[in-house]
Order: sequence, then C-alpha cells, then structure tokens
Amino acid sequence: MEWTYDTICSAAITCGEKLSDQIETRVVRNETTGRNELILKNNNRCNWVRSQEKKIRIQLRSPGIEYLNIVSPCDFYCSDTLKVNELRVDDYAGVSRVEMTVDCNVLYFSVHAGSGLFTLKGKTGVAYYYGMGNNHLHFEDNVTDYCYMEFRSTGQAYINVT
Repeated sequence: MEWTYDTICSAAITCGEKLSDQIETRVVRNETTGRNELILKNNNRCNWVRSQEKKIRIQLRSPGIEYLNIVSPCDFYCSDTLKVNELRVDDYAGVSRVEMTVDCNVLYFSVHAGSGLFTLKGKTGVAYYYGMGNNHLHFEDNVTDYCYMEFRSTGQAYINVT
C-alpha cells in the first residue's frame, strides 16, 4: 500500500481480475470522532495457493492521514511527507513493514504484537512509542523533541531525541 499527497481523495487497486471482486472498499463515518474512515479488506480465500509474486497493490491519495490501523500483514509506504498535526499508527497485524516520512506535532506509534520493520523519517514534536513482540524500530532519522517509550520487544529500537 502506498500513500501519496493529493488534494482529492482516491484509492486505486491493482490486482488480478479474479481477485478484484473480493477486495472490499468502504468509506464509513465514525460516530465517535465525526471523521470519515476508509476501510480496505481482502476477502479472498485460499491465498496460500496463489502466486506470492503478484501482490495486490493499493495506491491511496489524500491530503493526509490522521489514523492508520493495520490489522492484516502488509507493506505501507509514504511517497510524500505526511504533514498533520497529530498522527496515530496502530499495528495489530503480526508481520508488517511501514516506511513513513512525517512532519507532525504529536505522534502515537504502537506495535501491539508480532514482528515487523518500521522506518520513520522527518520531524516530530512529541512522540509516544510502544512496541511488543519482535519488531524493529528505525526512527533515528526522525528528529523528535520529546519522546515517551515503552518497548518490550526482542527487536531493536533506534530513536533520535534532541
């Protein structure tokens, strides 16, 4: 999955024609926050018998992202700097790879289980990092003014606090 800055919101999904019918995209309104949320769900079954060389590719375009909730294994990349006041990332997926460049005042970045490789660049005012499982945080290229961290992982964490 790749995110790119744009003034118009869109999602483009590239995959085999037999897979596309089972990929669900919905925009729902969160009654608690009052914000719209994009839900992406792969309902294809028996993925273990499919070729793993041809991956499903999703290109997201929007002015920004305020909350990224990863519940299935995936790769998530930002091709542009994500400029928002507050960003929250929660990863429950088990196996993930996230690469982001951010410019935000407050960042919450939590890996709740499993393993993964997480790379963060840019600058952050106040950061809250949480990690469980076997994950690796490469945040040394993200300059952070204040940092709060709880890291109970067998992996490594590299951070940059000024």
